[in-house]
Amino acid sequence: MKKIFAFAFCIFFGVCFLLFPDSVKLSCTHSLTLCGRALIPSLFPFMVLSNFIVKSGILPPSPFILGLVGGYPVGADVLCKLYTEGVISKDAAERALPLCSLCGTGFIFGVVSSVFSPFFALFLWCVHVATALFLAPFPKVKMKNHVLPFTSAFTESVKAALFSVLSVCAFVLTCGLLCDLLPVPKFLYGIFELSRGVIALENTRFSMVLAGFYTSFGGLCVHGQVAALCAEAGISPKVHFTKKLLHGVLTAFALLLLTFFIF
Repeated sequence: MKKIFAFAFCIFFGVCFLLFPDSVKLSCTHSLTLCGRALIPSLFPFMVLSNFIVKSGILPPSPFILGLVGGYPVGADVLCKLYTEGVISKDAAERALPLCSLCGTGFIFGVVSSVFSPFFALFLWCVHVATALFLAPFPKVKMKNHVLPFTSAFTESVKAALFSVLSVCAFVLTCGLLCDLLPVPKFLYGIFELSRGVIALENTRFSMVLAGFYTSFGGLCVHGQVAALCAEAGISPKVHFTKKLLHGVLTAFALLLLTFFIF
């Protein structure tokens, strides 16, 4: 069954690439613009910083805080690095992954706030963090015994951040194509790619609930990014997908109940 689905998937998109080359170019251009203007400037500095903290051992690394500040997939990237560096166990990394894989504060107060309102963005941020804390435990992280010198830690961090950002951009391009080539309504774009999905929403109560689900679930684009990081580190992303789906449902349900009284 999987092979049949994969074959049909390849045939469909192969035909689309041949019959609608202009649409494919336009979709890729739009996604690359999003990467160049928003994702790379916001993600790359945080990924360099987070990698440097892990590799140099200069500070106790907190994947939860770095993920909350840097956004998807910074927290997951830090947690996978901590596991590969041997400062956290595999079981602890897999269980804590949903807690550290969070929507960035800048995205919520920047993009979500511009679509709805600053007050709603603050409210969503509180619900997003509270439901994440409810679903997963904090990882127990110990300081590294062996750390790299400053120069080596910095150069390795820059190279690792570049690879991670390129991986993010590749998934954004792919999910952008899915949104543009499949007959997907605009209000469902967030299932595939978070940024495009939130921007496409209108300022309604239903859209507020959808925004809550999208920011906490992350979209298939984020899950692809996290799965790639987990595969490189050698840990399973299954718990992450299940818990993030539940995270999205809980956030949406909380917003559904509370928007009737507040907004």
